[in-house]
Amino acid sequence: MNILVTGARAPVALDLARRCHRAGHRVIMLDSFRESPGLWSRCVAKSYVTPQPAFAFNEFAAALGKIVDDEQIDWIIPTCEEVFFIAACQDQLNCRVLTDRLDKLRQLHDKWTFSQHASNEFTRVPETVLIPPPAARVASSTPLPWEGDETSWVFKPTYSRFASRTLIGPSRDVLQRMLSNTTDSWVAQRRVRGCEYCSYSVAINGELVAHVAYESLYRAGLGAGIYFQPRELPPIAQFVRTLVRQHNYTGQIGCDFIRDDAGQFWVLEANPRATSGLHLFDNGPELIHVMLQTGDSTAANSSPLPRIDLRPSMVEFAMPLWGLRDALRHGKLLRFLPDCLTARWAMTSVTDPVPTLILPVTLAYLIRTSLREGISQQAASTRDLEWNGEELGLSGADS
Repeated sequence: MNILVTGARAPVALDLARRCHRAGHRVIMLDSFRESPGLWSRCVAKSYVTPQPAFAFNEFAAALGKIVDDEQIDWIIPTCEEVFFIAACQDQLNCRVLTDRLDKLRQLHDKWTFSQHASNEFTRVPETVLIPPPAARVASSTPLPWEGDETSWVFKPTYSRFASRTLIGPSRDVLQRMLSNTTDSWVAQRRVRGCEYCSYSVAINGELVAHVAYESLYRAGLGAGIYFQPRELPPIAQFVRTLVRQHNYTGQIGCDFIRDDAGQFWVLEANPRATSGLHLFDNGPELIHVMLQTGDSTAANSSPLPRIDLRPSMVEFAMPLWGLRDALRHGKLLRFLPDCLTARWAMTSVTDPVPTLILPVTLAYLIRTSLREGISQQAASTRDLEWNGEELGLSGADS
C-alpha cells in the first residue's frame, strides 16, 4: 500500500515511516517546513513540503488532496497537530485517514471539555474550573475557588502543548499577570502530587488495538518527555479502553496521568495524536498491521495487542542538552550515563543516517524562527501546526 505519513519533523513520524517501510509499504512523507528530518529518510519514496496549515488551511488542504491523488495514497497516518487540519478536510480526500472527525478531536484536545467527561471507574479527574477570557471574567460574579490558595492549583490554557505555559502553584501576582495578558480560555485544576505517567494508544472504531503506558524519566522543560520507560499499569489501560469505547474513537491518542501516594490514578489531559510512546513497541510489523487493519489484525476484538519492547527509548540528540540539565536539577546525575547506555535510540539508524545528520539544519531553523517571533524553540517547532479551537473554513469540513 501507499502510506502518507505527515508531520515529518517529529521523531515519531520517522519511526513510523521506518516501520511502514519494513512492513513492505511504499512511504510518502510531508511537512510544512523542508528542514524536517523525516523528509530525508531512505525509507521514504517521495517527500513533499506543503503550505503551513495553521496559516493557510485551504491551501494546505488543496495540496494534501493533490498529493493523495498523484501518489495514489491508500492511508494517511498523521503524527503531529496537523491531525486537526487533516480531520477537517478528510471528506475531500480519496483515501482512508487514521483519525476521527474534528468534533471528536475537539472534545479530547480541549482540556475543559475533556475534564467534564473523562472520569470512569479506573481514574478520576482533578477538580477543574474553566477560566474564561478576561472580558468574560470581568462580567462574571462567580467566586474563584483558588483565591488565597493558588499554590494548590495548576493553571494552563484550554489548548496548549508541552506544558509550555503551565503554571504550577503560582503566586497570586504571577497568576494575575498571566491571566490579564491573555485572550485565551484557561483551566484551573486542583494540584495532585505523585508519579507522572503517559500513555500512547491506537483505537479503531472504539476498540483498543495498541497500547503502552510509560514514564518520562527525563524531560525538556516541564512537559516534553525525552526518555521513556515502559510500565505495566492496568488501570491506565482500562481507562483508555473505556474512553475510546465511549467515544467510538478511531485514531491515535495519548493521555497524561498522575498516581498519588494512595495509589489513585488521576487523568489530566489527552492528546488525540501520536506521542513518543510509539517508540516503545518492538520492531515487528504488528503495530502497522493494526493501524492499517491488515493481516491478522482485522479481527481487532480477538487479536493480542502489539508487543512492547521492555527496554527504555530516548530522543538521543536531546539527552546531552535537556536530559543532562534535568538530571542536574533533580539529583539524577549518577543515573544519567547508565540510563543513556541502556536506552534504544529513537532516531539514529546506521542504515538510515541522513535524518540524524540533518538535525543541525533543523535546529538552526527553529532558532531563527524563535528569535524572529520572540517565542521558545519548542513553540517554534509547532507554531505552523497548532490548532486552538478556531473554526476551519474549508467547505465541507467538520467544525
